[in-house]
Amino acid sequence: MIRLSGFQDGEDIDIEIVGVRPGEKLDEELRTPEEEVLNTYHPYINQLIPITASPEHFAAGLERLRQATAERDGVSVRQLLFTIGAPVSGTRPEGPAANGKLDADGTREPPLPKGAPAESTQQVLA
Repeated sequence: MIRLSGFQDGEDIDIEIVGVRPGEKLDEELRTPEEEVLNTYHPYINQLIPITASPEHFAAGLERLRQATAERDGVSVRQLLFTIGAPVSGTRPEGPAANGKLDADGTREPPLPKGAPAESTQQVLA
């Protein structure tokens, strides 16, 4: 960046190596455990699908939030705001998040790209 700006490092702009600073991230979390990872046709690109609560679970959470708000229970309201859309453990996504067929080994076949024929890749290869 220094050279691209027309300067020379060490002469026009000093470079000081300071090491790791407090709070600096050394590793980056690119996904959360709540997201399902689906393979794509590119070996280095994955699709992340958030696993969300069922509509029934979400509606029940909204009702609990309404009650806590009416009772002016700030602690419960804050807790519900952070957990209301969380999935019930052991649930799987439905609809668009569940696309891709399960292979015999339990992994998901990646969803077809837009514009691809509707037949599965295994049918094409067979």
